[in-house]
Amino acid sequence: MGITVLCMLTLVPAAYAATISGAPADGRLDVYFRAAPGEANELRILPSENSVRFAGSAPLVAGDHCMAVGASSVRCGPPGPSGLAVYTRTGDTDDIVFAPIGGVVLGDVALGSGDDTGLGTGRMRGGRGSDELRALKSGARVKGGALFRGGPGEDVLVGGPRRDLLDGGPGQ
Repeated sequence: MGITVLCMLTLVPAAYAATISGAPADGRLDVYFRAAPGEANELRILPSENSVRFAGSAPLVAGDHCMAVGASSVRCGPPGPSGLAVYTRTGDTDDIVFAPIGGVVLGDVALGSGDDTGLGTGRMRGGRGSDELRALKSGARVKGGALFRGGPGEDVLVGGPRRDLLDGGPGQ
């Protein structure tokens, strides 16, 4: 009398996590943050002289030219001869991005479809939700002005003490 053992495997999907990776482009290092679907992000983009660090409230996965420095922290660099540029896509939920850019180029922060908050300098775009974009006050880590563009939602754009450009976009 034999005993038959039937094993069933339950496949559990890997936890969603934002990915951050870099790619050389035109003499600089372009760094891309891409949020995972359905993930609320509270993201800090923290530049230094030879890298940029992303610190988040959710898990972050390091790709090319980046390395994990904790479960929710990734450092990318060094920059190319022409510097480093950061591009961020927050996704579909309510997100917060803090970007006091100094020493790197903020290529673009694109806020997703949720009701998002962006604090910083450089280029930031609102998404479909009701977003709030605020320029940071002057400080040692804050360089340059803000270029904010609202999305189709009811957005609030607030400039700072520098020469900021605020465009309400197609929203109300």
